[in-house]
Amino acid sequence: MSFATSEEELMLEEAAIGFLTEDYGLPAFRKLRDNQETFSAEMWQGISEMGWPGIIIDEEFGGSNMSTLAACTIVKIVGQSLSSIPFLSSSVIAPKIIAITATEKQKSAWLPLLAQGDTRTATSLEASTLTLTEASEGYSVSGTIKHLVDGMSSDHILALASKNGDEFLCRIPLSDDGIERTALTSIDGRDIAKVKFSEVKVATDDIFGEKPLAEDVKHQLLAFGALVYAAELVGMARAAFEMTLAYLKERKQFGQVIGSFQALQHRTSLLFIDLSQAEALVAKTAKMFDEADPQFLRFASLAKAKAGKTAQAIANESIQMHGGIGMTDEYDIGLYLKRVAVSEQIFGDYNFHANNAARLAGY
Repeated sequence: MSFATSEEELMLEEAAIGFLTEDYGLPAFRKLRDNQETFSAEMWQGISEMGWPGIIIDEEFGGSNMSTLAACTIVKIVGQSLSSIPFLSSSVIAPKIIAITATEKQKSAWLPLLAQGDTRTATSLEASTLTLTEASEGYSVSGTIKHLVDGMSSDHILALASKNGDEFLCRIPLSDDGIERTALTSIDGRDIAKVKFSEVKVATDDIFGEKPLAEDVKHQLLAFGALVYAAELVGMARAAFEMTLAYLKERKQFGQVIGSFQALQHRTSLLFIDLSQAEALVAKTAKMFDEADPQFLRFASLAKAKAGKTAQAIANESIQMHGGIGMTDEYDIGLYLKRVAVSEQIFGDYNFHANNAARLAGY
């Protein structure tokens, strides 16, 4: 299912498929992984030249001011291609955090840098593990973030830090003294780091809105992050499904292609239904965010839960239908199984979001 609803979005989708899957794609991912690298500077330069880092940033700050659905279109293809770039965190989640919570002065200072791709920004919005303390000039931050997605390839982080029971959203350069970054090994080859902060200076101007983060705003930002990763999950699910379908049409057993076996046809039909529902739910939720629909929080949880469960089911079934070779590194299908397992956990897993959606519905 295509997310594109306009000619402009269709052109964007075609460009993303051409660049991320045809020009780079899985061979590029394998090359980086085999070299024990998690970030492609060449690929980032390419998407920056096409203006994708500014896709949802207002034009006054150098962006394209396209819809959340347009951003999710690229995110989905990032998932399909397993691209090693911090697009989700730096080009979608971080700009939206700034747009919602920052002052006009902060937006003018930070958004143009993101729009041009001149800076890459990671985000940490879940339970704060950092402490904010008043210092002689501004504040200082101490603590540890154990798992920061895109932590090694980013030069800034937007992170929550607690002070006297309140949570403040801070923008912190990751090159500052007092920061220790350690690259972690992830099963899916993703850029994840452990980051330790030791009395790192934070200027007053780098505190978002210069006031504590409101609880309802935090929930909105977390829901937006869940939506973005739901889009990545359906992209991976789509790629794994199509790869498996192609295999079923060419693999022969007992003198005939195994795709002709009714049992496998039934299983793939059920997966296709789930995949179509997940894609439609993500697209609907993206539109709801831009329309400020009051049901957005509930639908974001529904989208993340459905996308995560569907992607896991398709990844597992794909391994089963490939047989023993599906477990080998030679075949690409296993790469999706690993990436799905990690993405399903980010911004809340199936159990969390299924419970949250039920709670928001009054159960």
